[in-house]
Amino acid sequence: MCAPCGMLAGFLLGMVPTVRYPEAVAGVAIAAWLGWRVRPVWRAWPAVAGAAVPLAALGAHNAAAYGAFWRTGYALTGEQTGFGLNYFTAHAIPYLQALGGQGLGLMFAFGAAGLAALCVDRERRAEGLMCVGIVGPLLLLYMAYYFGGAPGGVGGGAVAGNLRFLIPIFPFFAVAAAWLLEAIAVRLGAAGRAAVGVVAALQILIGVAGTAPTLAQAGSSLRAAARARQVAEKEIPAGSVVIVERTLAESLDATGEWKLVEEGLVAGMMLPGEFGPGAAGAGPGRGLRMMAPGSEDAGGRGGPSPQQPGKNRDRQERYRGLTASERRAKIWSDLETWAAGRPIFWFTRSLDAVEMALPRGADYRSIAELDAPMMVGPGMGMAPGPGPAMTGGRGGRGAFGPPGMRGPNFGPPAGRDGRGNVGGAAAAKLRVVRIDLPKT
Repeated sequence: MCAPCGMLAGFLLGMVPTVRYPEAVAGVAIAAWLGWRVRPVWRAWPAVAGAAVPLAALGAHNAAAYGAFWRTGYALTGEQTGFGLNYFTAHAIPYLQALGGQGLGLMFAFGAAGLAALCVDRERRAEGLMCVGIVGPLLLLYMAYYFGGAPGGVGGGAVAGNLRFLIPIFPFFAVAAAWLLEAIAVRLGAAGRAAVGVVAALQILIGVAGTAPTLAQAGSSLRAAARARQVAEKEIPAGSVVIVERTLAESLDATGEWKLVEEGLVAGMMLPGEFGPGAAGAGPGRGLRMMAPGSEDAGGRGGPSPQQPGKNRDRQERYRGLTASERRAKIWSDLETWAAGRPIFWFTRSLDAVEMALPRGADYRSIAELDAPMMVGPGMGMAPGPGPAMTGGRGGRGAFGPPGMRGPNFGPPAGRDGRGNVGGAAAAKLRVVRIDLPKT
């Protein structure tokens, strides 16, 4: 292999962790393969040199942003605590089911069989082992990740959402499946070609039928995000603090124009349940705890959860021991400090949610309204934060749970008061309000 080609290959491999850190495990398999196949080993220097360029840039960025080249943004939320054997045992089968369903369809089974066959085939054994060395560790790693493999559920995450982690291994299954099907067609002749034709037809049918609704939902969300971005560019000055639901935040973040705050923090929906007092606006008691299928609660040990112990320690310590009103005042004070004299805005589906979250003496005014149906996030789940099932009416005094949810101490069903709150047709509206905090 020529030196420029080796450097380019190494550079592309070095770019992998700059996109998503866990995929760096693929480099271990490739390095082992090079050590096995390349003789003398020093001939692999172009690949090593090429990989060093993006890795050095990533290390420099991390050192500047987080204080050390080995630290990442994930360390701020304790994401490294989100892997464990208990998660693996809970998620392994759901992941395999998802890969054979919404993921790769029939190509998953044929691909897995093809990878095994490649490892045994004398002519393709080296390539087969390298592919398995890349695919296997990545699949096992994400099976052991807290973001669950259980279908649906707030803490567990939707199966389709998890599959986005595995997209990098899809081509390996697809290529291995194609190789195996070709071998079947060649060896069985007309019978093999007929079998391959049926497999291809079923795969296309499953893919088209399963993808069309998802693409329609995604298209609707993207159009809504584009409208929201146009409004933001017109009405919101650069550098302002913008409170927004997570899925829309991901779109606005691409511009780098505003300081974004996830709506759940301000509305009191995502504060860790270990705080003691309830979520913002709540009376005494525990804050809202996100539930995972099969778990006791967000802080419990019964199952995976984004709010598991060990995560968000900085935020927990910052607001620990405060009463509900003190915590709310502290959060808004922090936002005001972060705004540094610039205004604060909120993209909201519920004016009630805004009123309940504001500190004493604060006010708001609507500056724009746009059509924006509930946006789907990863896995085509609705965006977190106050939404159709989570806002609309006011919760009972001293018992802010998400308003609008049925049950003890919760407010009326969403969107019944006619104030533009979420519920029914009103869920398609998104209001932009400017927050006026009291002068201090």
